[in-house]
Amino acid sequence: MRKIFNKHNIIAMVMIMVGLGVFLYPWLFEMPKVKDLNYKNLQKIHKEDNNSSQFSFVVFGDNKNSVFSFPKLIKKVNQENIAFSCETGDLIDNMIDGNSEYKIYLKQISAIKKPFLVVPGNHETEGMSSAYYYLFGKAYYAFSFKNSYFLMLDGSHETGMGAEEFAWLKNKLKISQKFQHVFVFMHIPLHDPVKDSIVKAQFDEPFASKLQNLFDKYKIDMIFTAHQHGYFTGKWGKTPYTVTGGAGAELGGEDKSHFFHHYVLIDVNGSKVDYKAKQITKPSGSLIDEFLHNLKEFISMYALAHWDLFLALLGLFYLFVYNCMIIKKKD
Repeated sequence: MRKIFNKHNIIAMVMIMVGLGVFLYPWLFEMPKVKDLNYKNLQKIHKEDNNSSQFSFVVFGDNKNSVFSFPKLIKKVNQENIAFSCETGDLIDNMIDGNSEYKIYLKQISAIKKPFLVVPGNHETEGMSSAYYYLFGKAYYAFSFKNSYFLMLDGSHETGMGAEEFAWLKNKLKISQKFQHVFVFMHIPLHDPVKDSIVKAQFDEPFASKLQNLFDKYKIDMIFTAHQHGYFTGKWGKTPYTVTGGAGAELGGEDKSHFFHHYVLIDVNGSKVDYKAKQITKPSGSLIDEFLHNLKEFISMYALAHWDLFLALLGLFYLFVYNCMIIKKKD
C-alpha cells in the first residue's frame, strides 16, 4: 500500500485528475460573455459613415495556431489609418477544444483598435460551429460603407453554399449594383491558385463554375479568400481575386514571392482602388527555420489552449516512467 501511495505516484495522479477534471467539466470553459461581435462592430462602422468616398480597410486570413506572428500583424494593422479590418476565416484550429482557442483568439483581437469583422472558415464550421455563431452571429451578411458594398459570405465548405445562402447572394448582388465598388469576402477560393497543389484548396468544380458565372455577371471589384496559406492575385473569369491566407498559420509552400505572413491594405478613393500586400515577418531563410517557427507556434498555442490535457499527459508519463524505474530496480 505504501508503495502505491508514495509521493511520486500521488503527484502523478493529482496531475492526471486535475488535468482531466478541467477538460471534462465544460462549465470551467464557459464562453466569455460576448456575443454577436460582427453586429456590434457593424454599428461602429456605420457611425463612421459619411459622404466621403475615400477610406481604407485591411483584409487577412488564416491566423490559426499563431501566438507570435498574429499579434505582430495586429500591431502593424493598428498603425494603419483604416476604417475597419476583416478576417476571411480559420480563426482557430478547433482540433481539441475550440472554446479554449476562442478565448485566446478573443484576447488577441481585443487589441485591434478599429472595428473588426470576420467570416467563418472550415475550422470554425467543422466540429463545434455553435461557438462561432454565438460569438460572431450570422455566418453570412452584407453591409454598405460610403460608396462601397460588402458581401460577407459563408464559403467554409468545399462542397459550396446552401440553397438559402445562394438565393440571398443573388438578391444582394442585385442591390450591390447601386454602389461604385463591390467587395466579396469568403474563406475557400473558387479555384486553387497553386497548380498541382497537394492539399485541396478550392470549391468543388460544379459549384465553383456556378458561383464564378454569378460573379462574372455583376461588377465585382475583388473577391477576398484565404484557405491557401499564402498570397495570390489574379482573375477567375472576369472577376479579380486575392487569396490572403498569411495571418499567422503555417505557410503553404516555399516560394517566398507567395508564401509569407502578411495582410492586404485596400485604399478606396472615389472610383480608384489600390491593393497592397504588407509583409509582417521576414520570410525564413530555410525549410528548417520555417519548420522550427511552425513548431514553436503549434506547441505554444496548444500549451496555452490545452494545458489541462498537457498536464494529464505529463502526469501519465511521470507515472509510467517512475513505475518502470521501480520495476527495473526489482529486476
